[in-house]
Amino acid sequence: MTDQTRQLFTDLWNDAPNWSGTPCLDCNVMLSAEGRGNLSHLKMDGLIGTQKDGRDVFVYFTPAGEAFAAQCGLPRKSW
Repeated sequence: MTDQTRQLFTDLWNDAPNWSGTPCLDCNVMLSAEGRGNLSHLKMDGLIGTQKDGRDVFVYFTPAGEAFAAQCGLPRKSW
């Protein structure tokens, strides 16, 4: 996993409490090729999934993603 991919995961994890656990993806992530690549990497690794609601795309964390967050020392969020 690249540092950028790990940073995207961390950013999403830290933003999750602001969105009841399912953070909304920033348009900039969706529009840049690098951002889409990092997002795809997280999805292929089974750490996150996405769900579209109208024009918005929300991220949810899989059990593997929650375990990865704990492994990275990210605090469990209450959402």
